[in-house]
Amino acid sequence: MLTLLTPRRAVTAVAVVVALAAVAFAATRAYDRHADASARVDAVAAARQTIVNFTEIDPKAPDRSMDRVAAASTGDFKAEYAKDRATLRKAYADNALQAHGEVLEAGIASATRDSATVLLVVDQTVRKGKSGDPQLRHYRMRLDLARDRERWLVSALAFVS
Repeated sequence: MLTLLTPRRAVTAVAVVVALAAVAFAATRAYDRHADASARVDAVAAARQTIVNFTEIDPKAPDRSMDRVAAASTGDFKAEYAKDRATLRKAYADNALQAHGEVLEAGIASATRDSATVLLVVDQTVRKGKSGDPQLRHYRMRLDLARDRERWLVSALAFVS
């Protein structure tokens, strides 16, 4: 025996379908907001760490920070950094430079899930030679980052005024 759909059952079925669609839509939106927020937090963390590595100079192990910067880089910035690396290493050694960097503030200027621009305020304390007086330098920087799977890599670095 064939049961016909009564108007009451039809309305109930439509209401259930609409409710399920609304729940699915809300869940998707919540996931998207969470993923976007998570991407921004991760991009800022990557920018902070890369700038600390960029501003650190250990005269006993200059390659340590340079390797970290290179590993956190991509594209034109990576190529430019690789090209200048020997010159930087020589300048560090010739001047017996020692430096410590600290990110004071960092924030997102713009972001998607796959790219971000982060602005940073950075202090770097530089000492030239073993007995040189430390000099405090203040920088404002802009980093462009690109997401490579689960990692954020620096694709451009600029000093801004």
